[in-house]
Amino acid sequence: MKNRKTIDAANGVSQLPEAVIQHIQSLLSVKQAAQTSILSKSWHNAWSTRPNLDFDQRHCGRDYRRYCDVRGFLESAKKTIQRYEESNLNIKSFSLSMDRRDIDIRVLGDELTAKALKLGASELSLSVCLYRGFPIFPVTLNACEFRNLKVMRLEWLDIDPLYSDYEFPCLKVLTLTRCFSKKAVGIRISSPSLECLTFAHSIILRATLDVPNIRKFNFSGCYNTLPSLAFGRSASSDWVSDLSFECGKNDFKTSWFIELEKFLEQLSPSKVSFSLEIGSDVEVVFDYARDIWRPKPVVENLTVKLPPKFINGDSKLLECLFGSCETKYVTQHWEDLQRRGRSWSTDHSFLKLVCKTLKVDVSENCCRNTSRLPGLEEVNVECFEETLAKWRPLYLKTLFDASTSLQDKQLIRFRLKWR
Repeated sequence: MKNRKTIDAANGVSQLPEAVIQHIQSLLSVKQAAQTSILSKSWHNAWSTRPNLDFDQRHCGRDYRRYCDVRGFLESAKKTIQRYEESNLNIKSFSLSMDRRDIDIRVLGDELTAKALKLGASELSLSVCLYRGFPIFPVTLNACEFRNLKVMRLEWLDIDPLYSDYEFPCLKVLTLTRCFSKKAVGIRISSPSLECLTFAHSIILRATLDVPNIRKFNFSGCYNTLPSLAFGRSASSDWVSDLSFECGKNDFKTSWFIELEKFLEQLSPSKVSFSLEIGSDVEVVFDYARDIWRPKPVVENLTVKLPPKFINGDSKLLECLFGSCETKYVTQHWEDLQRRGRSWSTDHSFLKLVCKTLKVDVSENCCRNTSRLPGLEEVNVECFEETLAKWRPLYLKTLFDASTSLQDKQLIRFRLKWR
């Protein structure tokens, strides 16, 4: 009876439609998905004709950095691509992650990418470890071969040649992770259809963006890697920018806020949100003197993470930050404030530091500002009520009342009103 149930279950799995089987395989790792091909002929056929091709060198042998493994990995991928070509099969996405040391290996990798685009891939993901002195991406392609590309993710690549010569008429999502541009003139990205652009930990000095339908721009990285942005055709009037800056072990000079202002001004057509995180090993050098009469860029939302030595110290760093932009909201996650699981706990300390910076009187509910920040008129505090899915006023006196539990207040924000 037990064997009968097992056989029936196996037959049921084998009778699933090919599209369902391929969807299940897409949810698994490449290794796990490949193993499903032995379940039955239908699962083998589904794996052999899958529309999403993912080639990762790390899955090729124990030591994936060995030269023989690299060549074997690429030859196996080449055979797979050839099978698709011979069977006239199209693909939806192509992902290649590899280590390259040799020019022959580079040629094989370029060949795979070119063939994948010719097979109709609309999503392209390339992750290539770089070594100095060796040729790297991009491949030599005709502009027409990018006509179907809708999503492209690039990692560890020199992106200068690609964006100097080609346009992407259908591209909607572009992600550059740990990429770099060596040219002083920077890169040019031209795509009338691009909606989401991400620079993640990439070193790009300048970027000219001809993206009239942009909806979202994401930037994350070290504080000293701000690019200079120039928009070609007028960008959409309804788009957002999400910025995230980190400062790890280097000295942090507050004159950086001058560069931040310029960066925010370049993004002023969008609604900007950004977060700043400063590590515990950072030494802050206060060398910043801002012209108080100069108009400040507007920031919709600000999130700050500071180590204890700054939270328990003076408010100069926050004064520099608030002096660089007109922030509408300062939003903090309660878990970030508590820092659970660490050897220290800030609890109310950061909130008190913000109040100190803004010269807020915690004995009042709606606070008139008396700080040295020009233009700031009023500060209010709100917490997010999850059950109602809305923000509600929070009395400052209640905020710092030790007898009041804030465990249920997952989000707290200061609402700033400027003249």
